[in-house]
Amino acid sequence: MHRWLSRFFDLREGEARPVVQSFFVLFLLIGAHTMLETARDALFLTRLPPSQLNLVYIALAGLSFVVSAASTRLALAFGRRNALIGTLCLAAFVTTLLHAMTPTPRVVMSLYVFSGLVGAVLSPQFWLLTARLYTSAQGRRLFGPIASGGVLGGVAGAGAAALLLTRLSVNSLLIVASLAFVATALVLTTFRVPSDEPVETQLDADAITPSSAPVKPSLSLSEQPFVWRVALLVGLSTAAVLTVDYLFKSTAARVIPPAELGEFFARYYAAMNGLSLVVQLLVAGRIVRRLGVAGATAVMPMLLFGGGVASLVAAGAMFPVLATRMVDGGLRHSLNRVATELLYLPMPTAVRERAKGFIDTVLTRAVQATTAGLLFALGTSGVLSPRVLAGIVVLLSAAWAIVAFGMRARYLGLFRRALAKGTLHLGSDTTEIDVNAAEALVEAMASPEPVRVIAALDILDQRNRTKLIPALILYHDADVVLFRALEIFGASTRDDWIPLAERLLAHPREAVRVATVRALAKHGVASALTRATEDSSSTVQAYAAYHLALRSSEADLADHSLLAVMLKAPGDFGDAARRVLLTAIADVPDPRAASLVLAI
Repeated sequence: MHRWLSRFFDLREGEARPVVQSFFVLFLLIGAHTMLETARDALFLTRLPPSQLNLVYIALAGLSFVVSAASTRLALAFGRRNALIGTLCLAAFVTTLLHAMTPTPRVVMSLYVFSGLVGAVLSPQFWLLTARLYTSAQGRRLFGPIASGGVLGGVAGAGAAALLLTRLSVNSLLIVASLAFVATALVLTTFRVPSDEPVETQLDADAITPSSAPVKPSLSLSEQPFVWRVALLVGLSTAAVLTVDYLFKSTAARVIPPAELGEFFARYYAAMNGLSLVVQLLVAGRIVRRLGVAGATAVMPMLLFGGGVASLVAAGAMFPVLATRMVDGGLRHSLNRVATELLYLPMPTAVRERAKGFIDTVLTRAVQATTAGLLFALGTSGVLSPRVLAGIVVLLSAAWAIVAFGMRARYLGLFRRALAKGTLHLGSDTTEIDVNAAEALVEAMASPEPVRVIAALDILDQRNRTKLIPALILYHDADVVLFRALEIFGASTRDDWIPLAERLLAHPREAVRVATVRALAKHGVASALTRATEDSSSTVQAYAAYHLALRSSEADLADHSLLAVMLKAPGDFGDAARRVLLTAIADVPDPRAASLVLAI
């Protein structure tokens, strides 16, 4: 299994089992919740008017704080895996209980609130558990493939619901969702989790999702005005998508016969999750790289604006409303998520953590409650028609797009300042380098300041964008820049840098010549290594000789002519050469070097 999975992503020894387990847990978890959502939407809209959705939104916004705090206490008391297993069992029990009850308006409203709270708790609990299972470095490699299990789970859950509803009632989906929750809990029991410690001592800001990050009560935004703009952007997007959701469900309740709502929601959610998967895998990265952060964050509001205008003109006709909701479902958790996370990139780490904690929890829920309250007030006053809802979507989307377009200059300015200070660090959830950031990085590599250059090199290396590093970087005056560039080039498959590296074999600094030999040796440039064996430094000679010996057919490296001379060399020169040989062997171990170590 390890060999097969390694073809698709960077999977290393011993990681196959936990990755596969994590993938299937998230797959089952999201699939179960998708079926639960399908049932709750259909049952709610067949028994209650859409105007009651606003009360549910308000209740969810308030209860989410209480439930999240209880979830944290549960993890502290019993450990992260046990907390998630317990929550899943509780979700299965309550879902079964709601299935056994007559679906009265109160029961249906309780189902809707319960479903929203389950979604608000289970996903953060899962990512907190994965933060315990994987190191930060592993998270950067593996969280993307693991997260794809959630997208596939959404597609499978909605598709299964659509198939089941051809033979079963909507209420029966609750039993299937309950069984899926139990199955998820059973899979979790097979996890090998290190002994749990208090959650506060183990949270890794670079290895968990934003929604699971702890909220710090104090957030000084006065020194970071850019944070205010991000907060405004997220606030407008939250209000817009909630309004779109209300418009969609109220239109569905008005147009679709009650008996067909369950099958309609199941098919629609399957198509929407499938679109989200396609966008995430094939479209999001390309748009971000081509349009930049500002352009990418403006794509979704511009499309929502178009859908809102069409819905306004058509007086809430079904097709434009469906298309508008499809934009929301297809882009919110893929393209828009990637672009929004990029906005946090240039912030100082401490500010970024506090800002994300505040914006993703406190601000988002406050905006949800406020928007739902305003919609409820408009509904009770009798003015909340489909055209009014579409008009609100148009206004919110237009404001959202204006703010997004206004982010570009400030984002790049903050990005450049972070590079200049060497404080730019990438999180595990930021996977793309947009065109504007790439321009700033290339600009930074031309700087005479080593801190800026190395910061740019590190970012491009972390994000596998080393092709953007020009070979001319090897003309830089700072030794530390040459060291980092040679390390990156040596590990890459490029060869355009080799002629420029060969000239560094005449560099006045011994350390630079050694770094050059190591990089050239990884690409097997034998002519350069032979030249380096004639260097005046015993250190350079030893490195070059060892790598030439590795390329030979000698069964015992101690018998290689160059190394044999160094083993017998007298005086300080010989001692230094033999010490360097040990370092070179440690750097690139080889079984044939065993006798060489013993001889030294």
